[in-house]
Amino acid sequence: TQYIDTGFKPTSENFKVEMIYNQTKQPGNNSLFGNESNSSGRQWSIVSYRSSGAGFQSHWVGTTSNSHHITTQLNKIYNYTIHANNGTLTVTNDGDTTTTTYNGTMLKIHNIFIFANNIDGKAGQYSYMKLYSFKMYDNGNIVRNFVPCKNSNGDIGLYDYVTNQFYGNGGTGTFKVG
Repeated sequence: TQYIDTGFKPTSENFKVEMIYNQTKQPGNNSLFGNESNSSGRQWSIVSYRSSGAGFQSHWVGTTSNSHHITTQLNKIYNYTIHANNGTLTVTNDGDTTTTTYNGTMLKIHNIFIFANNIDGKAGQYSYMKLYSFKMYDNGNIVRNFVPCKNSNGDIGLYDYVTNQFYGNGGTGTFKVG
């Protein structure tokens, strides 16, 4: 039940994530990252979601659920970019780019979580992955530039080159190296 709270929620309708990752296990329904609200109708910023038993990632943005699928495999390293910009969703996975549309506006009230989905302030839909880098851009400006690290106490987490800060596990247990 490990996850990272990025301490950031989108502020604009132009939000992008670039990541290099390897999903190592399918524990049921899981999210690589994201946030959502169910309190007054469902709404998301960007959630990269993999359904139990599915061989693809689906993307949930604004008020559009389960849109835009890309085929993925477990235990393969992907260079992945997802960009939501005023109703247009662009996904690039290992150089293959596709575009679709979505409805509604992006959720701006909860922080983005990594290794899980932030569902109304609580982590859920945990994923198993090796993360090599994770960058977030809001309105064209880089707001987080994470790389895996171990701090001086031996805790494993992510270091952000934008805030020059260590982000540790927000859940229980410990992250594994490698």
